Amino acid sequence: MKISVIQMNTRSDKAANLEQARTLAARAIAADAPDMLVLPEVFAFMGSSVADKRAAAEELPEAGETGGDAYETLRTLAMEHGVFVHGGSFVERSGDDCFNTTIAFDRAGVELARYRKIHLFDVSTPDGPSIGNRTPSERVGTSSPTRPGTSRSAAASATTCASRSSIARSPRRAPR
Repeated sequence: MKISVIQMNTRSDKAANLEQARTLAARAIAADAPDMLVLPEVFAFMGSSVADKRAAAEELPEAGETGGDAYETLRTLAMEHGVFVHGGSFVERSGDDCFNTTIAFDRAGVELARYRKIHLFDVSTPDGPSIGNRTPSERVGTSSPTRPGTSRSAAASATTCASRSSIARSPRRAPR
């Protein structure tokens, strides 16, 4: 399986980010003819405030329904180019909650798996700030797969496949 990994400079303009994703995907497909495209985490929007993230978030569709802009961008890339697509992640809204969600599509644009990120970034720096343990209104991510009948292992398999392939294709560095 040939995999193209897309790297983007995501900003706070969702429409521009989605256009950049489409452009970079088309270039990768033309140059490499991959079987699978992998986009980065939060490829659709990288805002700085919780309010901005909530505004950019989208509800995920039920089977057979049309989704939001990021969801449909991924689905359309898969359908139009006949490739598997792993959508890195984007901000999902479900009621009053937001999640950092990843989605994978098959070559026909059928959703294979969706997964809400369980653990967010936590860091404590020496003599510096400690970031973590956010309140529910501040976090974007939690919990487990949301599609009935989708197991945690199925969702994890879709993301693990892409991660392992990306790592395997990275040049190895000599130990220091």
